[in-house]
Amino acid sequence: MNRREFLRNSLVAGAALEAASLIAHAAATPSRKNWVWVTLNAQRPPDDWKRMFATMRAGGVQAILPEIYDGRHAYFASQQLPVMTRAALDGEVQGMTGSTPYVRTGNLPALALAVALLAVAVARGRSRSS
Repeated sequence: MNRREFLRNSLVAGAALEAASLIAHAAATPSRKNWVWVTLNAQRPPDDWKRMFATMRAGGVQAILPEIYDGRHAYFASQQLPVMTRAALDGEVQGMTGSTPYVRTGNLPALALAVALLAVAVARGRSRSS
């Protein structure tokens, strides 16, 4: 195998790997969803709700999420908050520290692997042509 064939085969293999990576990423990535928060209003007639939901659906909304707590009032009863009672939720939040491996190293591991694979391919190509 001469240098030209090696480069051509390497480019084809690289393009195939990149295409496979893009296809796998596209399959793993969920499609974008459009959601809408709605403040409930008991006085609104059912026909108005139906018309509003139909308009949202026609506009590409996949989920309509009712607002059940607006910071002052709960619209549905729960153990924590009774309906339409001014209250606050208390809880603990656990903070996280440190950084992820990607933040620490960036693209360096992937680039190092690519360079190592390219060096192995070049070495194998030279040993075969000798």
